[in-house]
Amino acid sequence: MNATMRALILLLALVFISCNAPTIPETGQHFQLTVNASPSCPKSGEGNLIDRQFTFKIMLIDETTRLTFQMPTRPQVSGPDSGSLTIVITPTSTGVTGSIAGEALTSDGVHDVAFFLDQHQGNARLIGTGDYSQKTFSGTLDGQISMSIFGSSSGGECIAADHTWKLTPLFD
Repeated sequence: MNATMRALILLLALVFISCNAPTIPETGQHFQLTVNASPSCPKSGEGNLIDRQFTFKIMLIDETTRLTFQMPTRPQVSGPDSGSLTIVITPTSTGVTGSIAGEALTSDGVHDVAFFLDQHQGNARLIGTGDYSQKTFSGTLDGQISMSIFGSSSGGECIAADHTWKLTPLFD
């Protein structure tokens, strides 16, 4: 399946989700997630990532034994910072580990981005360091980033183990 077809399928799935899913109330602390594509990702040509950095505004929804973050409108795609993106972070003896899965429209309202472990399956893996009490983290993302321009068939994807991510609190 070529990149254009995958982008079209992703767009159709988002339209279906946005028409059929309720939203959760927007309560909780907000954070900014920034993901940078790996330097090894091709920068041009059909099926490649057009842009290299993606920013999302997400919410902390659970902090019992691990931290869980989701989009404010989960899973509905209704504008910037909306979608089914979910991040789970667990402390370890050396930092944090976790996963990121789902898709979302970025803060710019233009880029629709999805994260997978590999070939549109599973959750991408997060490894990082940071301050657990301040909920500020950064590290590497091992998996696939798929991106399309919202409402079009333009897009691409890249699988790598060295994408980077950073999560910081926003003070609304």
